Amino acid sequence: MTKNFEIRKYNIRLTKDGLKAPVTKRAKRAVVTVKRFIEKNTRAERGDVIIGNELNNELWKNGIKNPPRKVKVFVQKIKDDKVFVNLEGASIWVEKKKVEKKEEKSKEAKPKEKVEVKEETPVKKEKVSEKPKKKEAKSK
Repeated sequence: MTKNFEIRKYNIRLTKDGLKAPVTKRAKRAVVTVKRFIEKNTRAERGDVIIGNELNNELWKNGIKNPPRKVKVFVQKIKDDKVFVNLEGASIWVEKKKVEKKEEKSKEAKPKEKVEVKEETPVKKEKVSEKPKKKEAKSK
């Protein structure tokens, strides 16, 4: 159950949890920290937080070892109790409409022409003659 809101803005500090993580896992920990922060402040359930591309790129831009110290984000509630998180000033969530394909056009489409493959006659491989054997030494 999420709180009722349209859009909220937050400043998330990543240093507190980021410095506890091993050097080679700090960006991963930053992503987890963002998700936990949003779950806590919006009362979203685990797995209902969607991170936007711009925020993900910002967290990973300096590599896995050096994520940013803090991030300004906005949070938007979308249907089905999902929460969308992205960088402040980046694109917001837009629902994609399903485009129904017209069946008539697909039925009227031209049938594909069959391409005939000509069988090639097998090439006879000539046997490579073996090297002549060395004559055995004459015995006396």
